[in-house]
Amino acid sequence: MSNDKMREEFEVWVKGQECYFGDATESLSRCDDEPDEYLCGAVHGAWLGWQASREALVIKLPDHYGYDDPGEAFHAINDCREAIESAGVKVTQ
Repeated sequence: MSNDKMREEFEVWVKGQECYFGDATESLSRCDDEPDEYLCGAVHGAWLGWQASREALVIKLPDHYGYDDPGEAFHAINDCREAIESAGVKVTQ
C-alpha cells in the first residue's frame, strides 16, 4: 500500500474520532517544516502507530507450486484466504 493511500485511510479514521482528537481540520494540520508530521502530538503518535501496524502485518501465502492443475484455483484461493484470516485480517468478497 502506498504511503499516500495509508495516510488517506488514517485521516478518514481520525475524522471519525472527534471525541479523542477534537476538530479534525485542526488536528490534521501538518508542520510546515516537517510535512510528514502532524502538529497535534496525539495525532502524530497515532499516525506512527498506524504505520507500524501496517509494516508489522506480513502474511505468508501458500506455495503456488502446490497447485499443478488450473482446476485447483478454487483451493488456492481458499488457502490464501485462510492464510490472511489466520493473521487476523478480515477478508471480503
